[in-house]
Amino acid sequence: MEGSAERFGIEPWRDIFWADQFYMTAHTHPSRALAILEANAGALPVPGQPAFAGAWDALRPVLVGLLRLGERARAAALYPLFLEMGQMGLVGDMVGLTEVGAGIAAAAAARWEDAERHFENGLGMANEQPHVPEQADVRYWHAWMLLERRAAGDVERARLLLAEAMPM
Repeated sequence: MEGSAERFGIEPWRDIFWADQFYMTAHTHPSRALAILEANAGALPVPGQPAFAGAWDALRPVLVGLLRLGERARAAALYPLFLEMGQMGLVGDMVGLTEVGAGIAAAAAARWEDAERHFENGLGMANEQPHVPEQADVRYWHAWMLLERRAAGDVERARLLLAEAMPM
């Protein structure tokens, strides 16, 4: 972060731009998306190290883009960073609530109990604020987790969550 005062302006937010490009490209051009990620992955936060706000904001688009590409292990590896965001007191970012991102990453790691806790916390926070877009997103991602896990009753719970999210 040396020299950050001189670079004040767009620099602290630079990483959100490539992360959004990666996220959007992952839907249509997987190889191009992976090239964007490989060129910029070093800009993601490193556990325990200071980082610009844009680097933290890049995490959720990168997480979702990785899942869209089937890169589940790489997505799961982001879970400790979402935990660190929460420990720093970052409730949310430009993309959504930290708890929801943590839930998605925990589910990618098949940490089902952790994912459930994060989604429940995220839904409570989204309702309390109120953060209507995140109210729908947390239900979508919680349903995704349930469909991935497929424990008894998960499919029906996922249907209910998606039915609640649809009109939002």
